[in-house]
Amino acid sequence: MLERSSANSVWGHLSTYSSVPDISTDVWVSSQVLKLCVDLHRNQGTNEFIIALQKHISLGSSVVPYRAGRFSKKRELSNGDGSRRCKPLFSQYDRFCELDCMAPDEACQFPKFMQSPKRGRSLIPWTTRTIWINVRHRPEWLEKHEIIVKNGHIWHTRYTTTNSLDCKHPRRRRFQHMKSDKCQNEQAVYNRTCMNEEGENKYRVIQYNIDGTHRFTCIKFKNESNNVVQVYQGNLAQTNDPNLCDEKELTLEEWPWIAKWNQERAPCEISGGFSFRTIRRLTNEDYCEEEWRRSTLEIECMKGDGVEFRTPVNGKCNPFSKHSHVKRLTCWAGWHSDNFTFIIASDAFSEEPKYCLRFPKDQRGEFSVLVYFSIVCPTKIDGKPIAGIEYYELRMRRKDPYKCEDDDEKSCREMFKTPNDCAKDKAFAPHCPLTCDKCPLKTRSELMSKICEFHEFQVGNWRYFTKRHFDIEKVTVRITKEMAVFSHLGHFQCLQKENETRFKMASLYENGCAPRYTCIDFKRQTANVLQYRISASERSELAMDDLCIFRDDPEPLKDFVRSYHFRNLIRQQDGFMPSYCGLTGTIPFNGTVNGRSCQGTVSDWDEKRCTSRGVFALSSDTCKELLLPMEFQCLSFIEDKKVNLQQLVITRSLDGTNSYNCWILTSYVSVDRSPLRILYRMPTAQCTLVTEIDLTNSNSDAVLYLDDKKKSQACFPKEVKLPVLPNYGNKASTNNPGYAVVHPNHTVRSQDTAVQVDSDQPKDSPGQSSPITDAHHTDPPYPGYYKDSAVTNICSFKILTFLIIFAGFLTHYPLSR
Repeated sequence: MLERSSANSVWGHLSTYSSVPDISTDVWVSSQVLKLCVDLHRNQGTNEFIIALQKHISLGSSVVPYRAGRFSKKRELSNGDGSRRCKPLFSQYDRFCELDCMAPDEACQFPKFMQSPKRGRSLIPWTTRTIWINVRHRPEWLEKHEIIVKNGHIWHTRYTTTNSLDCKHPRRRRFQHMKSDKCQNEQAVYNRTCMNEEGENKYRVIQYNIDGTHRFTCIKFKNESNNVVQVYQGNLAQTNDPNLCDEKELTLEEWPWIAKWNQERAPCEISGGFSFRTIRRLTNEDYCEEEWRRSTLEIECMKGDGVEFRTPVNGKCNPFSKHSHVKRLTCWAGWHSDNFTFIIASDAFSEEPKYCLRFPKDQRGEFSVLVYFSIVCPTKIDGKPIAGIEYYELRMRRKDPYKCEDDDEKSCREMFKTPNDCAKDKAFAPHCPLTCDKCPLKTRSELMSKICEFHEFQVGNWRYFTKRHFDIEKVTVRITKEMAVFSHLGHFQCLQKENETRFKMASLYENGCAPRYTCIDFKRQTANVLQYRISASERSELAMDDLCIFRDDPEPLKDFVRSYHFRNLIRQQDGFMPSYCGLTGTIPFNGTVNGRSCQGTVSDWDEKRCTSRGVFALSSDTCKELLLPMEFQCLSFIEDKKVNLQQLVITRSLDGTNSYNCWILTSYVSVDRSPLRILYRMPTAQCTLVTEIDLTNSNSDAVLYLDDKKKSQACFPKEVKLPVLPNYGNKASTNNPGYAVVHPNHTVRSQDTAVQVDSDQPKDSPGQSSPITDAHHTDPPYPGYYKDSAVTNICSFKILTFLIIFAGFLTHYPLSR
């Protein structure tokens, strides 16, 4: 027997032995784990293996053997009286007692990105080897595998479906999600325990089989996206061979592992427009043999659009659907191998992917793309999957924007005799661009002749801050005189201007994609913040009213790309213009900060200048988060009279992290009819009036209940209470971002509690033409502030003030004295 001095490193020395004595019958576990198992199994009373375990523990053994397979078949079940017990059943590894009772202590842990997350008390499994049938009309799976990863353990279960209606067998249960009446069978495959980390995401493991035998192998994980992982496996060996983890001994599995719990889109890794004909590989027949029109495929023309297949209208050539000529897919992952590029995709915004697309690296001329109707991605040249997998070959070529040709010249000329014939037809005319005089170059020239220009206040470099994007540092927006470039969307050419804020945009491509038409709506808040929203893109040019329809995308994108409400862009610059914060005083609060109860004050008040400033501070002596006051520079105060119970404040933290947040200031009527205000801090700079309020309690980083009755506006020295004019200049102050912000046409008084802003009232006086229109009047209100003349105006004011003071001095102290 092997002796172990530490129960926490039972497997620490296994890698030094070529074999382990009696490991096929005895497995070593710590007494600490066994005590937990005994506690969980006490309700089984006289169960002999429980008695045996208690005997070993009572003898003081730090490590004791148990029969392999016994604990690997435990499952926690209810006894009906509120207590729990474990029943022999190797399935559904979703209970804590089972995970601790079923395997020995691990010597290493698998990567964090591989760990199965918890949902309640359950662990959510990875899925792989899912075989789909009837994908065109009623998808069903015949077989799937689920894999739980917890710390250094892996549990693998296989599920199959059968047409039998007898589901009384303990290993069978009726599967509620299948549309047909089927039974689900489950069977253990193996469990694995990590023995040693052999390199980056590469591990030596011991595998326990359901028949009680064991093997040694190596496993390597490659993360392709946040929801797809590729797995490399080594050979199964009876001995712990030192060369098990040599790279040349590892083989890539054709079935990726899918994290269904993480429904995020991912880059498709390919973009462009293609035309193709479909071949069914199982029969090698042309799926569109009687159709002269070619199908089209467009991928990521607009970032986030995913994959779109279009087959001939009113044709029968769509391998994905019997009822539609359009099929949209969402990319879950994309990666490049030596010879191919792979895409994992689901039905648009579906909860589970069903397709793997394989593109060759060489895409010159005509090439073949294979589409598998299950998540299997073969790397062999012939691309043939296991028997029973439905798959198609798309004989494809990339569209050339500088080449104009009909899908079939003879058919097009027979069908269209005049331009009027083309104009009336929507099903066949798009396949005859040469005959119908709709060549790509002509369309491009017509669009370029209709260029419009953005307003001056929209031009600049902006940042879009959110935690939803996979690469936040690259989310930028650059607006020039005629072009808007969104790093997470694409390029937009100004095509038509409806008013100062709403524009029709065109996106033109060199990669074969057809032009896209989009509506963008801007709203200027301050010099620091520009709001925007964007419509869905259309392949045909529509009227403004039909194009400018704003709505959120379905899951998983939601409002990240397109949205009903405005999203906030923050100017990309070193310094910011001062902005009104909306508090105008020091206000006590109680609430929570990062989940911890706090009492303190929130203040945007400058006691020395006796006025509000462009920074507010949170301070408290009751919670550690605020022992050092937190300060936030206000970038924009957003208010709308249509939503008079809410205001938004966009801020930048002054703690050196430069994090950006949106604060929601919400007003209620309390029980005694007095006003009650709550200030919510959202985790990002993205929030909107009204829509976020239902989510604030769960999503907010801070919830502050403001005691406005105790609001103060103390001044120092107390006898001087004069407004202080800000020291305006051409550039924003970075050293002193908190200097006073005076509201237009408003004299600062210490008793003022708020500044009411009218979003519909024009700021400029008659005859005055301000270079930047401030919809909410929070920018410095003086003409010439954004021009060079500002310095001259300020200097003139200072000289005049000096002369008045000097004249007063001469009155009391004549020079003759």
